[in-house]
Amino acid sequence: MKTTLTKYSITYQARMITALILTGILSVGGGLTIIKSATAESINFTAKTNNEVLARNHRHRLPPQVANAVLRDVARRERIQNRDLKIIDYRQQTWNNGCLELPQPGEICTQALVPGWRVVVSNNKQNWIYHTNENGRSLRLASANTLTNPSRNLPESVKNAVFQAASQRLQVPTSGLKVIEAQQQTWNNGCLNLAGPDEFCTQALVDGWRVTVGAANQTLVYHTNQTGSAIRLNEQASNIANNQLPKSISDAVLRDASQRARSKMAVSTRNITQAEKVVWTNGCLDLGGQICTLALVPGWRVTVAIAQERFVYHTDENSLVKFNAAASQVVGNPGNVITWNRIVTSTQR
Repeated sequence: MKTTLTKYSITYQARMITALILTGILSVGGGLTIIKSATAESINFTAKTNNEVLARNHRHRLPPQVANAVLRDVARRERIQNRDLKIIDYRQQTWNNGCLELPQPGEICTQALVPGWRVVVSNNKQNWIYHTNENGRSLRLASANTLTNPSRNLPESVKNAVFQAASQRLQVPTSGLKVIEAQQQTWNNGCLNLAGPDEFCTQALVDGWRVTVGAANQTLVYHTNQTGSAIRLNEQASNIANNQLPKSISDAVLRDASQRARSKMAVSTRNITQAEKVVWTNGCLDLGGQICTLALVPGWRVTVAIAQERFVYHTDENSLVKFNAAASQVVGNPGNVITWNRIVTSTQR
């Protein structure tokens, strides 16, 4: 009996020791599995983060499918080898219609904003300018200009009208301007495809020009008729420094602010503390109080500081200026004042 109990005790102890050893091995294995899993998750997270950073860095790069589509079209049109062509400039652009702002005579364009690209291709002798959508499946040739004289066919009257308008807009002499691009166009209406909010346009085709002029690091794009007697600035297609607030707008807001201000000190452009280009979501320039057209309206948000008061204005690109009372810091309420031949209304919210 004693021998049996001794054998049982030894056998039980051996089993317990074996169980403990196996448990330790499994624990170590489990730990290794957890460490391996955590390491994999860390690697995956790092890869994901790197991918997000790369995506942000490449967001404004021209997609390869767009570049290839444009190069193929030039090569086909001009019978040039792809290796002789290179893309010298590109930028993201939002076109005003489904024709990418390049309608054919008699063509009806869908009236919707189309995000895409403006691409310039060159063979060192000639430039080709293309408008495309986001993926390059829709593209149109805007112009093909030789590098020597892009304005060789541009009527002198159109050139003079564009130079005068650009000179006033940029506050530079006409001698400091040059024609970068000049292409013939047929506009869909009497507003030269640049209608303002609530503006009525004659529905007739208008032959004319699309002219790009430049000075320093700024470019202005104008739509004109055949003679230059009708001319409009395409601000969305232009590249204007943010601090280049049009003089007509700065004059209007300063005139209104000086009448509203409690202090009667003289004001100048130095009183404009902020001027930023914006796109309002409706014809009321995002300031309610009346029936508003539901259309995007490019314009400016301008802040004027006089003494301790601050006046905020919403404007379009042409002649509409509205005072934003809710965003302003004004002593008292001077009421409505007339500026720029329109009533600038204090909008209370």
